[in-house]
Amino acid sequence: MSRHLPRGGIKHVSQLQKLAVIGPLCRNATFGKSGIHRHVIVAPLLLSGHHRFASTSTISQTSSATGSAFVNPLRSTRPPPLDLPERGKDDSSIVYWFRIGRAYGRFYWAGVKATWGNFKEARALARRMQAELSEQNRSPMAKVGAMSTEDARSLGYRMAMCKQAVDRGIISRADFQLLHRNDHDMNKLPLFALLVVVFGEWLPLIVPFIPGAVPGTCRIPTQVRGMWEKAEKRRRDAFRQGVTPPLVADVEQPNEKLPEGTKYKPTISAARLSSLTRSMNTPQLLHISSSLGLHRRLWDLLQVPPPTFLLRPRVMDKILYITLDDALLSRSKSIRSLEDEEVSTACEERGVDVLGKGMQKQREELQRWVENDARNGFQGRAVVQMLFARPNAWTVNAHNPEK
Repeated sequence: MSRHLPRGGIKHVSQLQKLAVIGPLCRNATFGKSGIHRHVIVAPLLLSGHHRFASTSTISQTSSATGSAFVNPLRSTRPPPLDLPERGKDDSSIVYWFRIGRAYGRFYWAGVKATWGNFKEARALARRMQAELSEQNRSPMAKVGAMSTEDARSLGYRMAMCKQAVDRGIISRADFQLLHRNDHDMNKLPLFALLVVVFGEWLPLIVPFIPGAVPGTCRIPTQVRGMWEKAEKRRRDAFRQGVTPPLVADVEQPNEKLPEGTKYKPTISAARLSSLTRSMNTPQLLHISSSLGLHRRLWDLLQVPPPTFLLRPRVMDKILYITLDDALLSRSKSIRSLEDEEVSTACEERGVDVLGKGMQKQREELQRWVENDARNGFQGRAVVQMLFARPNAWTVNAHNPEK
């Protein structure tokens, strides 16, 4: 990994082909484990529109910052604009469709370059976070809130570091999302880069048949809407099954004191998370997995539920991800500062339908979700309850964001 693409991006096909070879190595920077997303995050300062690393004394202040830059990830983590040409009166069909193909080609090139740029940003951020945590762990004040052996064993060392960083308030929601999306996109980039090289402008004809192979930065608007439509239909089918949610007593956890040396009350521990998922039976795990799209639709077509040993770790990982994201959103108190696309994405990640809803309605439901989780102390209980209910059945009344 000592060689990088030119600073101006990908300029030659030969350089793009390299991505198909080196892509698997990129997983080491985002710490993927057994196909489950692992996030390592650090909070940079934003100066002159670019990430600049904060000093040790200022990096810990970003978790509670309320600015838009601290809750919205880099624009490059989302697909670039797709500008399709209009057909002129004198344009023949061949010329028009050639211009359409060129527009799609430029869109996919821009998406691939953005993915590579995000990887370099994420790698630098991960290194900075590791250095910051290592320095804090040497302080006597941090001994109580340090990573436990149980967390490291159950969550994985890298994910435990991420949780530790969230609990100590040294990362922002923007960086959390940058690393999460980079982990997702880099796993798909090698194959997709190869498809771009092979099919070029003809790739839009292939993408509808392989939506799971497309990085998030290369999804066209119709593809995103189509994925949301399928996800919401799958979610409706899951709710029609009428699966009974886990009993409150099965997931309710006692309160804990704030550990010395930590800035916030710790989020759900590995022991609690494991206990919570173990209390679920197969139908309950399948409901969450179907509602959040955690397993392939092939299982649904075969009408056979995935094995429990596949469902439980994915559900466990997703609940932890949502809980950490809720904690960062609650601390920033900036749901109103979230961009519209980010609001819709956050709702979909939590199994909340967005199609046919106005943006104000989406913001209100996201605010209610975060408030409910905050009242539970981000211990997973509220997340599980809401995953088994529609927004109109949640127990927390709606509040105006940041009121």
